[in-house]
Amino acid sequence: MGLHAPDDPRGPFRARHRSTAVRRPTAVGRTGRCTHRRAPNQRRAGLGHRQRGGRLGQAHALADNARAGRLALEDISGGTFTISNLGTYGVEHFTAVINPPQAAILAVGAAQSQPVIRDGELSVGTTMALTLSIDHRVLDGASAAAFLADLQERLEYPLGIVL
Repeated sequence: MGLHAPDDPRGPFRARHRSTAVRRPTAVGRTGRCTHRRAPNQRRAGLGHRQRGGRLGQAHALADNARAGRLALEDISGGTFTISNLGTYGVEHFTAVINPPQAAILAVGAAQSQPVIRDGELSVGTTMALTLSIDHRVLDGASAAAFLADLQERLEYPLGIVL
């Protein structure tokens, strides 16, 4: 999935400070609080589903530990980008706050049936709100807009991801 701005061969998200690790924290809900836990280093983890050492297995283990209140400081630090999905709770739209020192957070709202116009005809379609908050000391607005445009394209035409 190449996210590349036409004028920048490095892509739309060009951070001023480079890191060898890619960390994608995810918010995990608990009774009375919400904990952000980071996924393990995405470049080094394997692709196994729930197998030990696999990326998804590690993510599930971290989520289980977050719900049980057993996270270590190492488990919740070092993230660069967070995805916060309140759409699963029926929230249509919200603005998420960046967790320092991260570069950005994507707020995902609920998918809803709405009237849409396709090829000049009124029909029913599914829409959802995505809100990207970025730290302008690390990323610029044009890069964030290019990222959202690319994400929209991939969500509207998911077959393009595999072709």
